[in-house]
Amino acid sequence: MFCHEALAEVSAKMKSINGAGARVVLVHMISEAEVAPMMEGHGLGETSRISDPDRKLYAAFGLAEGGLGAMLSPKVWACGIKATLAGHLPRRPNGNVWQMPGVFLIHREQVLSRFVAKTISDKPDFESFVRTGLESVRDDLG
Repeated sequence: MFCHEALAEVSAKMKSINGAGARVVLVHMISEAEVAPMMEGHGLGETSRISDPDRKLYAAFGLAEGGLGAMLSPKVWACGIKATLAGHLPRRPNGNVWQMPGVFLIHREQVLSRFVAKTISDKPDFESFVRTGLESVRDDLG
């Protein structure tokens, strides 16, 4: 449910994110056949994506598995209720449900900013994350 919530938010803010000079690449743990309908459903069918079922990229970026607190804390429950009320219903899980998410802004092989979730429901304000991260390279972007 939190994946779908994040995808919906990225989709809604895609024009602003692209307008800031960023390009979204989504990394996931499932097959292309499984992810394609999900991306289409969120209006992200043309968005670049990488299938990483062995979670090598997750590990390379320091994204670990979460424990019970990262999955079942009162904050996660509250966020889960909010996500459900917004229409992001719980679904059959795909991939490793314990894998913590993260968001990274990369420019010329350098990580400009990172967001590493502490709970499964954590996500940044995507527009602010991009805007703030790109400030350091604004002149380089032209």
